[in-house]
Amino acid sequence: MGESKRDYRYYLFDLDGTLTQSGVGIIDGAIRTLAKFGIEVTDRDSMRRFIGPPLRYSFREFFGLSEEKTEQAVSYYLDYMKQEGIYRAPLYPGVKETLERLLADGKKLAVVTTKTKYLAEAVIEYDGIRDFFDTIVGPGADNRNPEKKNLIRETLSNIGVSEEEFDSVLMVGDRFYDIEGAALVGVDSAGALYGYGSREELTDAGATFLIEDIRELQVFLKKM
Repeated sequence: MGESKRDYRYYLFDLDGTLTQSGVGIIDGAIRTLAKFGIEVTDRDSMRRFIGPPLRYSFREFFGLSEEKTEQAVSYYLDYMKQEGIYRAPLYPGVKETLERLLADGKKLAVVTTKTKYLAEAVIEYDGIRDFFDTIVGPGADNRNPEKKNLIRETLSNIGVSEEEFDSVLMVGDRFYDIEGAALVGVDSAGALYGYGSREELTDAGATFLIEDIRELQVFLKKM
């Protein structure tokens, strides 16, 4: 992890691949959904690209579904997530301990995700970490283009962060959407190497820091 003299006060966390190990549930949901359209997935590992991007983008861009079929796919996928997926996203080791430490040090925490908001809230409640966060921000089910930069701005507004305080904000995420979104807003970012993005992806996106494990945030705090 890099060195910094900044004293971050606000920590924004992505959900899938940063706080939760949600890959299995997300991939299963996408494969089941695509099967309804006669699309057979033979390379399960290739479906990791579904973790992170907005849902409509993934079905449309990765598999060429029309707008009408994309909407059908989203509906099928969300039904699966409500019934099964939200119960298949365990926390990464050290998440609760890290959140507890950050709160004990007087930090404000939030979740900002491209996952549909009501699903994100359900996962967070089920995993027992809702009380750690001041706000949870995600798109509504009808949001067709939930850009990460806009979700980050909404999150900062929700917790009362002014532009003069942007240098005290750290976005923690595992995909380039998180890192690029943070850069476009003007806040620092920590790329989570333990998630679903690669070192090259996070570096190329301009991550301020890279962390091998979420507990590195605790080590970083001690250094500061």
